[in-house]
Amino acid sequence: MKLLISRNSFQDRSSIFVRLGAPDLETPKKPCFYKAFFIPSNQFNIQSGEIMKLDEKLVQSCKDFIEERFPNKEIEGAAAMYTEDGEILISTAPEVFNSFAGLCHEAGAICEAYKKNKKITASVCISREKDGTYIIFPPCGICQERLYHWGGDVEVAVPKDNQISEWESKKLNEVQPFYWAKPFLK
Repeated sequence: MKLLISRNSFQDRSSIFVRLGAPDLETPKKPCFYKAFFIPSNQFNIQSGEIMKLDEKLVQSCKDFIEERFPNKEIEGAAAMYTEDGEILISTAPEVFNSFAGLCHEAGAICEAYKKNKKITASVCISREKDGTYIIFPPCGICQERLYHWGGDVEVAVPKDNQISEWESKKLNEVQPFYWAKPFLK
């Protein structure tokens, strides 16, 4: 079943029409029905008909980048993000002498998405430790603020049940239920 039949936007929300019944447009005599789903447009891949959610592919892309970019460093990290069209943006941050001048690993991918005028739908930040294990970092308050540019439905990785090497997905609205700017977003 093909997900996307048409898309109608209204204030950053989309009605997605799904064709149910006939397997393709070549069989018009078979009955078919259309069902509308209300999906935030920042979670729908218009080209493929997929909702771009935080998944193992995004997490593994981040780990693979760390291994490739920093093969000889014990401790290093990176962030990976999905855009609404399924592109994966990966970034890292240099170590700087003055910690006040440092950036979070997410900053580069956030700026790249903004530069390309693409919405971020999911984000993960990971650090490889000395023993080779990976730690999942939830976004800090500043990165939450940056990611909120695309709304509270952006999915972020957080440690699962306080197991810092395992992850689960939470929306920004869940991570920060009392977001200060919610009254101004409507």
